Amino acid sequence: MSKTVATAYGIPNKGEITPGYDADLVLVDLNTYRQVKREEVLSKCGWSPFEGWNLTGWPVTTIVGGEIVYDKGQVKPQIRGKALTFL
Repeated sequence: MSKTVATAYGIPNKGEITPGYDADLVLVDLNTYRQVKREEVLSKCGWSPFEGWNLTGWPVTTIVGGEIVYDKGQVKPQIRGKALTFL
């Protein structure tokens, strides 16, 4: 799905796990089932429309530009993504 979206919008270096691409990935533990809690939401807005829902699959590691920015509850705020470019 990522490749098709990147191609449709003309976003270079996105949508594939291959050399030369940006390596923006989220690794998910599909065996974890738990409730979404506001105090655990890591976003600028600080809330989620899924608050209180029990969901399956939780992020374990997030990689942006080939660098780990989140790993097992630890955030590295100094690592930032870049704005997208469009062809």
